[in-house]
This record gives sequence, structure tokens and C-alpha cells, in this order.
Amino acid sequence: MKNRYLLPLLALLFFSCNTDNQDAVLDKLSDNFEAEVTSSREFKMNDENNESYAAFKVKLTNSKMLDSLRKDLVCPSVAMMLLDGFTEEEKEKFGYIMVETINSQTGESTEYKYQPEVLEPYVIKSKVFTDFSNHIVDGNHESIAKTVIEKYRTPTLGSQLANYMKALTDEHGEIEGYSRTTFRLHESSDGEELWVYDGVLHFADGYKRPYHITTSTKVGEAYISGYQLD
Repeated sequence: MKNRYLLPLLALLFFSCNTDNQDAVLDKLSDNFEAEVTSSREFKMNDENNESYAAFKVKLTNSKMLDSLRKDLVCPSVAMMLLDGFTEEEKEKFGYIMVETINSQTGESTEYKYQPEVLEPYVIKSKVFTDFSNHIVDGNHESIAKTVIEKYRTPTLGSQLANYMKALTDEHGEIEGYSRTTFRLHESSDGEELWVYDGVLHFADGYKRPYHITTSTKVGEAYISGYQLD
């Protein structure tokens, strides 16, 4: 058999056993997006760019939440959550993270591919979103106020936030958790690029409240440039 018949311009998709850690990350994705989640590995060689790479592919299906979100904004968030849970050794094995979503109503498939090193700054900065969200759930409003950049920080910011959240919990019951949704780039009125992390708060009566935080692009800066809960 001639060599030209051996894997010419071929993408090989194969299923492989995940590590316990990878399974745990997939479970978190499933809980976060209320979706069925599966994974596979892809090895592609000799494509039009003469590129060879190994990819970790995650597929999310049967999620009403995903159906309602823009795929170009939610898929990078999925990839970042995946990378955030991977060990350094696991990250180094894959040149790309691939995210596929299937619309539960139409069956439409959408797929995006990301390089881990490109997403890494956004992954690191997403800790600001995680900390903010956990503080909201736990009622640590003064801790949130301390992380807001100084020019927007006021002496009463923490108490104002506490009163705002009390009005919501009085109406909808306690906050039971949160889900991360999308990631966006935003340009401020003075031309500064900002990163926006979106989420949803889950209340006891089933009410879901969208919210977001805005951060600077400085990875080592743990301050919040702004947040919106209404």
C-alpha cells in the first residue's frame, strides 16, 4: 500500500479514558450548564496549514441554558473552565481545546477551537469572578467592596450591596449558588479594553438573576472595575 493512502489529510477522533481529575472537571461543567457532557481526543495531521496537534474535545448537549446563550461567548467560557480545572501536566498534552455545543431544540451544532496559551490570561483573571460570586453567595459584601478599584469604592459600598441583596433574598429566598455563563471583551468610553465575566445567581424559589463583573486586562491585578446585578 502506498504511503499516500496512510492517513492523508486525516483527522483521527478517538475516545480515551479520562483521569479522575478530568472527569471531575466535566462533572462541574455538567452541573454549571445543566448539560450532558462527553469528551474525546482528536489528533489531526497534514492539514492545509501543515499543522499537527492533539486536542481535548468536550461536547455539551441537552442544555436549555446553552440554547439561550451566544455560542461565540459561551464556548470560550466552557474552554476556560475546562483549563482552570486541568493540571499543568494535562494542559501540556493538548495543543487545542475544542468545544462543541448541540442545540437541544434544533440539533444545530456549533464548534470552536482554542489554544490554551491564548486563553491562559483570561483563565487566571477569572478567579476575580469566582471570588466575587462566592462572596455574594456567602454574604461577604464588605469583602467585595474592598476588591472594587479605588475610584469607585465608597465607604458605604458594602452596606449598599448588602441592602440590595437583602431585598432580593427577602423576595426570592436564599441564594443557593451560581453558574458561570459567558465571557466578553468590552471597550470603555475612554477606549480601555476590559474583560467581562457573566453569570447567573440561583435563588431558593427558582429565580435566576443574571449578573456580571468587569475587570482590567492586567492579569496580576485582582481588582474589580465594576459589577452589575440588575
